[in-house]
Amino acid sequence: MADPILFNPADSIGKFHDHNEAVSKAQVIKEKHQQTDDELVIAKNAKNEEFFVFYAKDAKKEPHDTDDTQAFEVTKKI
Repeated sequence: MADPILFNPADSIGKFHDHNEAVSKAQVIKEKHQQTDDELVIAKNAKNEEFFVFYAKDAKKEPHDTDDTQAFEVTKKI
């Protein structure tokens, strides 16, 4: 298992219950915004088995007291 990555769920582009749906939506987003080279990641929240789509650049280095940063497991990069 990879080390957890920290994200604030409020920074997510979308939240899904199905991994395949999250991947599909991330691919659509990536295609629509071809001008950006920003990598998207599908991240799984271990607490409630939900999948989130984030921009990789939004990953946090450490938790902050002022936000709801949580640990996620990245399942796919797009």
